[in-house]
Amino acid sequence: MLTEIYCDKFNEKNIFFNSGLNVVLGDQEASNSIGKSTMLMILDLIFGGKTFFKTNTDTIKELGHHTYYFTFHFDDEDYYFCKDTSEPKLVYKCNKNREKIETLENKEYTNILITLYRLENINMTFREIVSLVSRIWGKDNLDVHKALASYKEQSESKSQNYLLRLFIKHKGLDEISTALSAKEKRKTALKIIQDENIVHKITKKELKNNETQILDVRNELNDIANKLSLHVNNIQEIVNEEILELTGQKDSLLRIKLELNTKLKRINSNLDKNKNISSRELKNLQQYFPTISLKKIDDVEHFHQNITKIIESELTNNKNEITSYLIEITDQIDQIDIKINSKLTKIKTPSSIVNRIYELTKKETKLDEQIQFYHEQAKVTEEVKILKTEHKTKREELLTEIAEIINIKIKKLSQEIFNSDRSPIISFSGMSYKYELADDTGTGTAYSILLLLDLALFELTDLPFIIHDSVLFKNINNNDVSKTISVYNNNTKQSFIAIDEINKYGEETSKLLQDNSFLKLNKNKVLYIKNWSKNATEINQQHE
Repeated sequence: MLTEIYCDKFNEKNIFFNSGLNVVLGDQEASNSIGKSTMLMILDLIFGGKTFFKTNTDTIKELGHHTYYFTFHFDDEDYYFCKDTSEPKLVYKCNKNREKIETLENKEYTNILITLYRLENINMTFREIVSLVSRIWGKDNLDVHKALASYKEQSESKSQNYLLRLFIKHKGLDEISTALSAKEKRKTALKIIQDENIVHKITKKELKNNETQILDVRNELNDIANKLSLHVNNIQEIVNEEILELTGQKDSLLRIKLELNTKLKRINSNLDKNKNISSRELKNLQQYFPTISLKKIDDVEHFHQNITKIIESELTNNKNEITSYLIEITDQIDQIDIKINSKLTKIKTPSSIVNRIYELTKKETKLDEQIQFYHEQAKVTEEVKILKTEHKTKREELLTEIAEIINIKIKKLSQEIFNSDRSPIISFSGMSYKYELADDTGTGTAYSILLLLDLALFELTDLPFIIHDSVLFKNINNNDVSKTISVYNNNTKQSFIAIDEINKYGEETSKLLQDNSFLKLNKNKVLYIKNWSKNATEINQQHE
């Protein structure tokens, strides 16, 4: 919850807040321009609002740019921030000494508030959640005919969405919406394909004609396939005999090639094995056999060398002959492969048949494409229709349920505050809504039913706070205002209200308002250190 605001431009530099009811008090004369609404607008600013920069330009003009420091307290921990009027789009995270430690965009800051107030399940921005119930003079949400509008231009369907999310009834509806969105995108894509003439659109009559044509095309294709099969079989019988003979020739050549490769491998092995004995090896032999005659061994080795040269010459000649023969055999095998391939290509389809098959296949593809496109478009259109109906039905059910909950609470509050069984009723029809008290259009009634709506929402939902300006209480019976104050006070969530002339509400209520006041203002003690309203010259001189 919000616990403190500090500004060096305030008359009271530090302003402190409690849980439950928090009151800015005006004086008994109901003096204007003393800062009651401005204080509430500063609260709205601190809670992420922007209206301050539109309605309170005189404040910045008179005081110059200034900074508001504020503190929240959650789960035994304090969170410090500040907002400088010179930087409307930024908020600063601070330490307890009011020193800036981190810059935040407004959205980042309000996301922090979502987390601190534990509002993630509502699935709205923080401002979307709280803006409606921050009813302050100068904002656009005081029109009783648009009781659920946070701003003038807000559509009634968006106001319905607000309640669906505030009451966390949107999840089932969101699933349908997601499915519907996907189908509508698909429907749009199909329309683009049609508009760009990528696929020709056909009517239901043309669909039947296409189905007949595609059946005829497929029958003709099957007939051609059967005739081609007979044609190919006749050619195949002739070609098979020729290929069989060639294959036999090839097998014989492959066997010869294998034998030649085997012989060649043996010759290469024999050539590698012929090796002479070196003189070093002979000397090593003498170490173990001292009496051996090296000369005789050398003579024998010399004889062997001569014989080896003769054998090597013969082996080399054989190798060359075999290699040459292998080349010839390989060439013959390649020629046979060419002949076999040539025989296989003899099975050809006459060109006229090929052209006809091409034409028929192209026609079949086009007809099938149009038929499939027709069915896909019809399917998607029907799915969109079903989902829209489902969405509409589900939405109406949920809104009826919400309306019943709200109306029961409003009736109870109306009995408690106004001692009346007549209470305003909220109802929904299509994408619009009504919120009214039948046969009563008085100003007091108008603002009282706004109060009832906000208090009902405040008690029924996770709304973190409400802010109500004194204008809401002006035309309501004093006794009824007194009871309204009690309702605020009975809620532990923070409510911020501005009110004046409190004595007319009775001693008990007056004391309650005094005890819960965080700021007391009058024409001699305004909000800021400077009073720029009319007839404020004397007060200004006191601060110079």
